[in-house]
Amino acid sequence: MSADRREDTTERQRGRPAAAGRGATEGISADRREDTTERQRGRPAAAGRGATTGTSRSPGTTHLEVVARVAPELIERLGRVLRHRGALVERLTFEACASEAVLHADVRCAAPVEVIVAQLERLPDVHSVRAS
Repeated sequence: MSADRREDTTERQRGRPAAAGRGATEGISADRREDTTERQRGRPAAAGRGATTGTSRSPGTTHLEVVARVAPELIERLGRVLRHRGALVERLTFEACASEAVLHADVRCAAPVEVIVAQLERLPDVHSVRAS
């Protein structure tokens, strides 16, 4: 039995209707379907829920500037620290020159930003971290 048929059978056993195929949109709001369709066509999603329309930060967001040695795994390490500390990255820019990289991130998190700064400063490639 294929995986799709097993999923449909399981859904019916739970009293839910089986999915209408791989692209099923039941239960998804019309706005979300439209945003998905626009992205599939190569257009940005409509402004509003989750869309970035400018460079201003939302309330409760902290700007981090990280200066570090250029290394292939640098962004992975930074992302892992932010993820494990429960930070939501709203905007991220990365500039690298020959030996040094500067990462700018707007993050929102429930934990105190000092905890994230302390963790980032412990990474071996990081020279400095500044929060504002």
